[in-house]
Amino acid sequence: MKSSLEMGLRGLFGLLNKIVFIIFLVNATAVFAQQLASITGRYTDSDGSNMRMAMVAIYDSNRRMVTSTMTGTDGRFTFSGLQAGNYFLQFSKSGAPDVWHGGGNGQAVTVGNANVTVNFQYPQGLNITGIYTDTNGSAMRMAMVALYDSNRRMVTSTMTGTDGRFTFSGLQAGNYFLQFSKSGAPDVWHGGGNGQAVTIGSANVTVNFQYPR
Repeated sequence: MKSSLEMGLRGLFGLLNKIVFIIFLVNATAVFAQQLASITGRYTDSDGSNMRMAMVAIYDSNRRMVTSTMTGTDGRFTFSGLQAGNYFLQFSKSGAPDVWHGGGNGQAVTVGNANVTVNFQYPQGLNITGIYTDTNGSAMRMAMVALYDSNRRMVTSTMTGTDGRFTFSGLQAGNYFLQFSKSGAPDVWHGGGNGQAVTIGSANVTVNFQYPR
């Protein structure tokens, strides 16, 4: 027959296993609940129209990118499976600078155990527009034009249309440099050499450029 001590130890071990299992379930449930949190919203242009197939990126509290997504045809986006914490959202627009939710360096979006909604409208800004032509005066179709700030850091880039037209929008007042690309040829700066600054004040600016001979 088993001793009362042996039976007591077995009972104790059984109780400990149950306690460990319960603790595991509680922790697993808490983690699972945190992972269910999401950030959803709608991204619109400065005129209120939906920003279709536009990139939205999410960063953690240390400004490390977590992931990115593309908006749908209705401008909506979703980030799911987020743990509780502070996040920053960055919105992209073709031919325009990336901007943070909240403006400037961004405003944190705090996620707890509940879903969060963040709607964002791209801010109004100024434009640089123009026509890019080849040495013979023909339109440079689907050619890249890059925009740099006064410190020669790239702001964004865009492709010309079939008519050689390009547009940079959502710009703040300041000095910018334009660089024009051509397949099989060197990139060149607007103004030649190291480039001539394009100054934006309170009005839109037109810059037409012909690739040099």
